[in-house]
Amino acid sequence: MLSSPPILWLGGRDVGSGSAFFFFSAYVVVINMAGFLAFAWDKHCARNGLWRVPERTLLSIAAVGGTIGALVANEPCVTKRARSRSGRICF
Repeated sequence: MLSSPPILWLGGRDVGSGSAFFFFSAYVVVINMAGFLAFAWDKHCARNGLWRVPERTLLSIAAVGGTIGALVANEPCVTKRARSRSGRICF
């Protein structure tokens, strides 16, 4: 009996359809890292008066799965901070 051909050949091993979880996980990690880096770079440019990342690019990265990375980058990289009466930092 002939076995079905592998879907993808990757580094000396055959990767079949059972590895969909691996590819999905890798995609989520990569797109969230890209979202984090894009939002952090935009905040850096805003602080230093440089050309900023277009909002369309930032929102596109967030829309295709980089929302968690974007939210994580937003907190430590806040450009404008205001103190409330209690002394806590808020938006």
